Amino acid sequence: MCAARADFDAGLAAYEEGDYAAALRAWRPLANEGDLDAQFYLGDMHLRGKGVARDFKKAADWLGKA
Repeated sequence: MCAARADFDAGLAAYEEGDYAAALRAWRPLANEGDLDAQFYLGDMHLRGKGVARDFKKAADWLGKA
């Protein structure tokens, strides 16, 4: 498994456990590097306010990239 996939999977496990801060730490670098799955989840987190302030602009930006 590649390192990026392992980082994404670690973020997903944290997200599913409700540890949104850990998910953000895992996914933000991946999203900035163009990982579509990480971008989608960051958009969803901003849309729903999970671990971050609800921000529809950031949600739309990340979801648009995904």
